[in-house]
Amino acid sequence: MVRNHDGRWAAAEWRPVGRIFTREQAEGWAMQCEDGPRFLLPYSGGVERFAQGERLEMKPDETLWDYGEPLDLDLRAVLRAAAATPAVEPLPEPSAGRLPVEIATVRELSVRWFGSADPHKLELAFDELLFDLGGQRHDGDPAVYLVPYAALQPG
Repeated sequence: MVRNHDGRWAAAEWRPVGRIFTREQAEGWAMQCEDGPRFLLPYSGGVERFAQGERLEMKPDETLWDYGEPLDLDLRAVLRAAAATPAVEPLPEPSAGRLPVEIATVRELSVRWFGSADPHKLELAFDELLFDLGGQRHDGDPAVYLVPYAALQPG
């Protein structure tokens, strides 16, 4: 889903594919488009209407986390911003090609960028991304992610 110029959410369209993407296709589409508010809406029979052009109207107290989650591309942008933010507490030294990043900063930036979310759902999205990227939580400090340097590169 992408936020249109009128402020409403609609299914993204990619001419070669259509309006329903796999996660990989959605990430590829996002890399070719300008940055902007967007998120993945998991496919089910209930979302077919959005592929036909219907708009998703969110209530004022709802955020994208109530419907889906940001693209990995956008989650990585949060990790980059968190890595560039001075830590509140001293962090462990970088090791094995991984940079320590404060999880509290990741949470704070995510809420600022994407809206509030259940903390468990928010952390689960980053935990899954880090697992896919070869990162992890720090063994001695569960409040720190060890993020591979390569994951912090744009794109």
